Amino acid sequence: AIMDQDGANVRYLSDGRAIVLTPRFSPNRQEITYMSYESGQPKVYLLQIETGQRELVGNFPGMTFAPRFSPDGQKVIMSLLRDDGNSNIFAMDLRSRSTTRLTNSTSIDT
Repeated sequence: AIMDQDGANVRYLSDGRAIVLTPRFSPNRQEITYMSYESGQPKVYLLQIETGQRELVGNFPGMTFAPRFSPDGQKVIMSLLRDDGNSNIFAMDLRSRSTTRLTNSTSIDT
C-alpha cells in the first residue's frame, strides 16, 4: 500500500490476494514499479499513481524480480530468472518496450 505521510489516503498496489514486494518510486514520483505473485510467479508491474492503472512490464518466460527505475526514469531495470537457474539483469525502455540484456553470466544477478 501507499499513503500520505500522515497515513491518510491509503491505496493498495494489488487486490490484496497476492504478495507485493520491492515497490520503488520513479524519479518523478508519478509511477511505482514492484514485483507481485498475482500470476503465480513473480512478475514486475508498473503502476501509474495518478490513475491507478497497472500494467505488466514485459511478459517474459520465467520469473522477473528486483525492479528499479533508471536514474532518468525512462527504463525499468530487473532480474530475469530462466529455467536453467541463472538470472541476468535486463533493462526495458518504457516508451519503446525494447529490452536490453545488461549481464550474461552463469550466476544469479540481481
